[in-house]
Amino acid sequence: MQIHEGESQLSLQCALVNRWIEVFNAHDVSAIVSLYADNAELYDSGMKHPRRGRTEIEQWFTTRFQTMPSITYTPASQLFTETQAAVTWTARGRSPRLLGQAWLSRPFQVAGVSI
Repeated sequence: MQIHEGESQLSLQCALVNRWIEVFNAHDVSAIVSLYADNAELYDSGMKHPRRGRTEIEQWFTTRFQTMPSITYTPASQLFTETQAAVTWTARGRSPRLLGQAWLSRPFQVAGVSI
């Protein structure tokens, strides 16, 4: 079976996306951060401002996993081109504790898309 250059690039993108999901669900901050370029920018609708660079991205995920230890992503569909990837997903878990009270933490489920 012959692999064309474009197909090889798509395979690499698919592997990268699937690796990100795997290490996110394992809450492995070091592994997640290693997937980002030094000058990467991370923005999520739940953020007040983008996180720039590996240090800020590391701080974001460390805090996220400390405050939401049950959060996971489940991919629904993936679309790849030579230059972009899009993933629809569902995030599930429990919200952070309000006022430090466990009983104020609620289960959540959010559908989204990452490009």
